Amino acid sequence: MASDDVMEQLRDFKQSCIQTRDSLVAGHEDVATSPRKVSHCHNLEDAGGRWDSYFHYPFSNTPSPVACELVEVPEGFREECGPAKRWPDSETDFALTPLEEKTYRNLFYHTEHWNYYVEDEPYVGPCVLSIKQEAQETRALFRVIVRSPDYFVHGLLLPSNLSANRYDKDDIVSSLGKLMNFSSLFKFADKPDIEDEILKLDETFLKNSIKVGALLVRPGQSSEEDMLKNLHVPGGPFDQLLTLLGDRVALKGFHGFLGGLDPHNDLTGKESVFTEFEGIEIMFHVSTLLPYSNSDIQQVNRKRHIGNDITCLVFLEGPDCHFNPLWIRSHFLHSFIVVQLLSETTNEGLPLYRVSTISRNLVPPFSPQLKHYDIFPAGPGFRNFLLTKIINSDRACYDAPKFLRLTCRTRLQLLSEFVSTLSDEADLQKKYLSRRCVRRGSWIPFGASRPPSSFFDSVRDSYDNSDRLADDLTVALCTKNEFTDTTFLVGHNRVPMYGVKAILACRSRVMCRLFAEGSQQWNMPSCSRRSSSPPPTPRYTIKKRHSTGQPFEYMAGCDEARQQSGNEPYVVENIEETVFRELLCYFMTGSCNIHPLNIVGLACAAEYFDVPDLRQACLDHLICCLSSDILCQLLNQLEKYLTCQTAKSMLITVCSIVCMCVVCNKLTSFHTVCA
Repeated sequence: MASDDVMEQLRDFKQSCIQTRDSLVAGHEDVATSPRKVSHCHNLEDAGGRWDSYFHYPFSNTPSPVACELVEVPEGFREECGPAKRWPDSETDFALTPLEEKTYRNLFYHTEHWNYYVEDEPYVGPCVLSIKQEAQETRALFRVIVRSPDYFVHGLLLPSNLSANRYDKDDIVSSLGKLMNFSSLFKFADKPDIEDEILKLDETFLKNSIKVGALLVRPGQSSEEDMLKNLHVPGGPFDQLLTLLGDRVALKGFHGFLGGLDPHNDLTGKESVFTEFEGIEIMFHVSTLLPYSNSDIQQVNRKRHIGNDITCLVFLEGPDCHFNPLWIRSHFLHSFIVVQLLSETTNEGLPLYRVSTISRNLVPPFSPQLKHYDIFPAGPGFRNFLLTKIINSDRACYDAPKFLRLTCRTRLQLLSEFVSTLSDEADLQKKYLSRRCVRRGSWIPFGASRPPSSFFDSVRDSYDNSDRLADDLTVALCTKNEFTDTTFLVGHNRVPMYGVKAILACRSRVMCRLFAEGSQQWNMPSCSRRSSSPPPTPRYTIKKRHSTGQPFEYMAGCDEARQQSGNEPYVVENIEETVFRELLCYFMTGSCNIHPLNIVGLACAAEYFDVPDLRQACLDHLICCLSSDILCQLLNQLEKYLTCQTAKSMLITVCSIVCMCVVCNKLTSFHTVCA
């Protein structure tokens, strides 16, 4: 949606919420048919508008100008008919109606963004805002979602449209609150699992399964009792249509979506029709497969399932049949998909069907449309069209005021509890915690490489260069000087290396245990013999490893030397000097150099020193640096550290890629296979 359209919706946000709520509370039945300022788009990323609809009004809400021969249109209903033209086989793009509930998962979840909340009483009520930065076509944009019990806005905003400093996210959010005329300010949602909570909130009403009635109408039938007494005819026209739409399944022991049918005692029939389409499970309540009773004129066992559905598929068995929705007495049925079997067939002998829909006036129109064609031959294209029409019909029916009123009431309760919980936790933190450091992510607008500052770039570069800072720390803390307090003698040549105990203990629990025990001789036991007893110091624990040998051995000085000096060097054997030097650099400065000659040793060292982020970095970099030039050297390293579980994992990865290269006959092009 264009930025100006989103701005207009935000300006009208408060008034729209009030109007929707007043109409629902007063019982007005024109909520779903009133004009809306909603962009006519089919793209979920650009959709925004009321919770009840943002997709519907590309279509006209007026009756179809084509006289419909399949249905009778009583007062309070609206039909959709086509021009009695054949469907072109080339057109197969039938899209499901996009849902606002999926916007947060698709565009915000697991990405850097910020969430805010506000309680605007007595008008809007609880409201939750999500905002993130994006760049499209070299433009800096803000993507926002604003949720209330009655209204939903989602779209992109240009920073120039907001009277705020784009470098200050709090100022941006405050500007949005003023734009929507809220009486209170947005507050930052400071909660560790806030993303999961919002995702659960948004997807509360998301349905991955629907139940649909399937009703057979034969020539001369014009009442509910006549239609519900039809018996099943194996291989008949109705059975052929059901076979095209789904699979015949036995209900007893069925583990999929049942739609209220009995899977234990065959109380709702022995079989039904089930299918899965675009990740949505559909169970059909087939009138001819539900239990039949000769003594029951109303066929209650059939009526109680079909009458409680929202959408019903009506099959007219012949060109002389027609349908009137008033023949079915139900407060729940809102939409009927009518399919008529034509007497003509295709050149290949396939049956032809004509489709029409009739819905209550309060149900918004839904796609795919029938204005260009409405006659289909039996086949996969017709199946896709019909199932898409059924699912979109079900979604549109929930936008009718009868169901929307219940949805908004439940959403109001959920949002109120959500905002109340966030507010209570914020009050407790303010009361009992004098200071709390929370990482909210980086807020550097696109087009600006750093926050504004009065320093010149040449001055700032000398302070902002993190690489230079890491180099300085390496020189200061990893070389012999008055600031280091521990020494390691590494490798067979006993190369001395230095560090600071306090930093090493914070960075590695293995190092922490070594220093905390204060033992004169410290040998890390083999993983296969490690007991499950807790470490001597309860505050620190050593994670269990897989049952593999230990390639590293650490030895402290003897008892006498340890008592005489608190800085006796530790001897580190079976580890290369270059690997341990990079490991120390990572401990002391937070960065190190990973290259093909040290990647295996560094990954294994990271495993045994309990540094998972460094180990993962090595595993991720393995594929990037893999090439035929260093394959032999890499295999030699893997053989040296093969007792380490990480080395085994890396060997499996390397062998898999080599096998793929051999199969693809591209042994010299590792990067092509990796990609």
